[in-house]
Amino acid sequence: MPVTTPPSATATSTATAEDPTSVPTAEATPTTSEATATLTETAGAVSTPTISIAAGPAASPGDLALILDRRLLVGPLGSMKEALPPPPTEQAYRAPAWSPDRTTIAFIQTNPFTGDWNADFGDDIWLTTVDGERTLLRRHSKLGETLEGLVWSRDGSALLFGVLQWVIEDGIFLRIDTRLVRLDLASGLETTVALGAFAPSLSGDGRRLAYVRAEVAGPTLIVTGAVGSDARTLIEAGTFVRLFCPRLSPDGATVLFSASVLPEVGTALRKTPDGLLARLLGPLWPRSASAHGLPSDLWSVDVATGAVRRLTSLDADDICGAWSPDGHLITAAATGGIYLVSPDSGKVDFVANSAFGALLDVAR
Repeated sequence: MPVTTPPSATATSTATAEDPTSVPTAEATPTTSEATATLTETAGAVSTPTISIAAGPAASPGDLALILDRRLLVGPLGSMKEALPPPPTEQAYRAPAWSPDRTTIAFIQTNPFTGDWNADFGDDIWLTTVDGERTLLRRHSKLGETLEGLVWSRDGSALLFGVLQWVIEDGIFLRIDTRLVRLDLASGLETTVALGAFAPSLSGDGRRLAYVRAEVAGPTLIVTGAVGSDARTLIEAGTFVRLFCPRLSPDGATVLFSASVLPEVGTALRKTPDGLLARLLGPLWPRSASAHGLPSDLWSVDVATGAVRRLTSLDADDICGAWSPDGHLITAAATGGIYLVSPDSGKVDFVANSAFGALLDVAR
């Protein structure tokens, strides 16, 4: 698999837990290929030099890639192992995504905003095997370049992700420029799929794409052809005050998503910027690892009919779900716990404790 690589980085961690996500106490140092990647922009595209990395052993269908307690865990829910220990202090892993062959996990590593608009912050894309051999694929090329959502093309040749570029001049924040990008892994070429879009998801056959778009009245959920053609709105702006983590079902017939409705008067929220920007991108505003947002739940929408269903009533912090390979079960992670959700019966089972920042993907 052609990828770019960073300077080496190491970290150690020890942890145990009495729940289905527990891993043996161990000290781990991730193996990191050593090279430096440089991004260059040409005619609106970004080209990234590439090298090769040997694929690791393949996971089984249904195995999780779960970010929990700042670690990356892999395997079936009852017997997960640590693939990567926590990153350096104040950094975080996000958006794990299994490759189609189940040998590699792509993920975002966040270099957080510290409150100083002149200090570097932004998100990088890494790859890791299930054994923890990690490689840097894409380093943020500009101050304030953050990412939202990450998904592989179904042939494994590309990654799609949202780029949110925080435009800052002389230490003053001006705006956010948002676009959905496709990164070709063989050439390193980046192309824009849709403007104003982020958080992509693909159907099992790769023919259908879903993503979130920020509008003045609130977030919308869009479904299109695989290359962004024939766009259609499934969730209109103003339906939810927050909408994130869309996941197309394996058959492409349903979009699972997380959303927040208007809170009741007196509900305590985390501090976010005032005005239009807060309504559009408040959940994406750079924040510390201790921040919490609007309570959210899992919802689904039928692609053909537009019928919307509420799947949970957990009022959870930052809940995010992922489909099983057959589409009959959803594994969901939130600050309050890990759950198994049946989209057919509506049954919701609590299976394990969780922590802030729990995010996951299920191998197909």
